[in-house]
Amino acid sequence: MVTDITPLWYAPPIALPTTLLLIPTVLTLATLLAIHPIRRVTRYFVGTCLRAA
Repeated sequence: MVTDITPLWYAPPIALPTTLLLIPTVLTLATLLAIHPIRRVTRYFVGTCLRAA
């Protein structure tokens, strides 16, 4: 009876491909999220900020 439910083909784990796919995706999303505030801050000109102070 046990041989009826034992898989006869090798099924590789999906952890490695998933990890290899998720790491670049997370790094790309983190970079894009970090660029947005930087672009908003860099719109200000230094001369304008110094004159206002």
